[in-house]
Amino acid sequence: MSRGRFVLAFFLLVMLGVALVTQSAQPLSAPLYLKKWGELGGGPGQFSGPEGVATAVDGRVYVADTYNHRVQVFDVNGRFLFSWGSLCSLETPKDCDDPDGSGPLQVGDGQFKTIEGIAIDPVTDRVYIADSENQRVQVFTLEGKFLFKWGRFGSVDGQFYLPVGLAVDSLGYVYVADVLNHRVQVFDTAGTYVRQWGHEGTGPGEFKYPAGVAVHGLDVYVTDNGNHRVEHFDRTGDFLGAWGSECNISTKEGCVDPDGAGPLEIGDGQFRLPFGIATDLDGKIYVMDQANNRAEILSPEGKFLTKWGTKCSVVAGANTIDQVDCKDLDNNGPLDLGDGQFNSPKGISVSVDGKIYVADSDNHRIEVFKR
Repeated sequence: MSRGRFVLAFFLLVMLGVALVTQSAQPLSAPLYLKKWGELGGGPGQFSGPEGVATAVDGRVYVADTYNHRVQVFDVNGRFLFSWGSLCSLETPKDCDDPDGSGPLQVGDGQFKTIEGIAIDPVTDRVYIADSENQRVQVFTLEGKFLFKWGRFGSVDGQFYLPVGLAVDSLGYVYVADVLNHRVQVFDTAGTYVRQWGHEGTGPGEFKYPAGVAVHGLDVYVTDNGNHRVEHFDRTGDFLGAWGSECNISTKEGCVDPDGAGPLEIGDGQFRLPFGIATDLDGKIYVMDQANNRAEILSPEGKFLTKWGTKCSVVAGANTIDQVDCKDLDNNGPLDLGDGQFNSPKGISVSVDGKIYVADSDNHRIEVFKR
């Protein structure tokens, strides 16, 4: 290739990159509500405070049914398929079984105490579960067969103090938000410790209760829950940036406008106790703004793109429905189902076909949206 053609080709690539960056930063319309499923309970398809959700390549939806101590699996329409898991508290070890269901070991493989995170490796079809109060990670097939586990309580390399958020990168490395150790730990495909970064603090690369983690390409995003921000790292843990500050939507305390001034105080790009985080195929970042009962979408550069959701508390059970601040989808009528509204939403996952699944934790349901 001649030097002139090389320069032209390089110029075109640069312009294409500029166009893609510009396109990624354009404001978006809010996602459309599609459906929901679930209610408070312990039966198939019912939930107790679900905090995590993940989608497989085949479209199946895996839900961390947190306080029922199990994983539930659904098809793309929300139809219950199967579940696995039961309560096992390794501290006691109360209700813990051996792999063959008998004997004195009581290791509780395939049992849980408070599942707060779930991730699926699309290459190996492994399901990674944050068995949070047992201070370990468990690994399963897509059908729920136990494979292996790692972790125990502590603060040295490979130990946990409340693991919650999980993510798997393209090489199979597993990133774990180790909440009360205020760090992110990285493990290989066998669960062997690789590296860590972070400690308690408010500065760049420091954390106050990191809750969620997402990976896209070479980029790692962490919801720094107690600092009300999202932090951006490369895969080795080098700090690249942070976005967000505290905004309480209900009181407007700390909330600003997109230009940082004015009376609207809408808090775009701000958070209050952000929890779950995910990315789509284009690299856009989806953040569950938990205490503001909404979701926000950011560009890969951290620019605010759109938001959706308001507070709605639905408590259903024993043939009663108690609703607070709930509306119909068209904001009128007697149903007040709260479609598209949230109550302390925590988990989020974006499927390969672009559907957005939200674990609406305190409403004990899954909601589905489409951009």
